[in-house]
Amino acid sequence: MTKRGFTLIEVMIALAIGGIIIAAGIAPLMFTVRTLANARDNFARVNMERTAVTRIFQDVREMNPLNCDTPFRIVKSDIPGADDGRYFAVWTSTRSYYGLPTSSVVWGVPGESVLRAETRGGLYRWVISDDTMPRSLDVTALNPVSGSLTIPDVKSVSFSVLDGTEWNDSYEGASPRALRVNLKYDDGESIYEEMLPRY
Repeated sequence: MTKRGFTLIEVMIALAIGGIIIAAGIAPLMFTVRTLANARDNFARVNMERTAVTRIFQDVREMNPLNCDTPFRIVKSDIPGADDGRYFAVWTSTRSYYGLPTSSVVWGVPGESVLRAETRGGLYRWVISDDTMPRSLDVTALNPVSGSLTIPDVKSVSFSVLDGTEWNDSYEGASPRALRVNLKYDDGESIYEEMLPRY
């Protein structure tokens, strides 16, 4: 009795069927891995956003109106490359927790022309430790190297305040009723709002 082997066609059919079965099993696995990676990245970004925005609102809630006629200011930057270059400055006592004096704190996204090779785009926070108050701040002089990057890859930010019954993106003076922070990315935007204490 002779033993009959597999023909080349049978082997190729078997390999093709095996490949289809493996591909059918791997495709959902790859989709799951990509979905989990995207969820992880989104979760990390949302966490960074919430931490930064909480800190923004904390700086405002701890605004120190004493000896400062304009403790709160939204500034439009005229820096080339800063299409939506809005900065927000507040005279705040936040640093008193660390035994440091009241100072101006500035939040904003530097324009492309301001970024250096060693800096990354995104939302920055600067602490101006001298006696410079929000009204006399020159945001064009702010260097990303001297600030802290709080959320990378933010393309622009806009701040607006509830002054009376309307939202305004230009404001300086005492604490407004509420603050809105609009963070813009290449793939969308995030908006946060919070009511503020009145002084």
